[in-house]
Amino acid sequence: MTTTRITVGLDGSGESATAARRAARGWSTTLVYSQARALTPGIQGQIRHGIAIVMDEMLSPWRDKYPSVEVNPTHRMGRPAIQVLDAASDAALVVVGLRIREAAAFGTQIGAITHAVLHHSAAPVAVIAHD
Repeated sequence: MTTTRITVGLDGSGESATAARRAARGWSTTLVYSQARALTPGIQGQIRHGIAIVMDEMLSPWRDKYPSVEVNPTHRMGRPAIQVLDAASDAALVVVGLRIREAAAFGTQIGAITHAVLHHSAAPVAVIAHD
């Protein structure tokens, strides 16, 4: 039996939390939290530990509601859009949150990561608005 797997990009914002909550309803899910800045090993370890706790708290309701669904949280270092796209290389769907930016010269725009994923993903992309 083939498992449908989706990839969700997380950045700790309300938009990405909403996307993650709505995405993993019955599908095998990979959650990707990417950090662009390289940190010293000690600080990086502390941040990874903190992110693991937050992701575990966020996943707890899913694990209770969908115990047979595989959910894999992952923390990657590097440019977030590239990390999400890399993690989604074999996904059936990529899910990202909608962040609106107001730019004086250009008007309303979506966030840079959502923009990059929309334009470079091999899989369909779902952009989920914040609750």
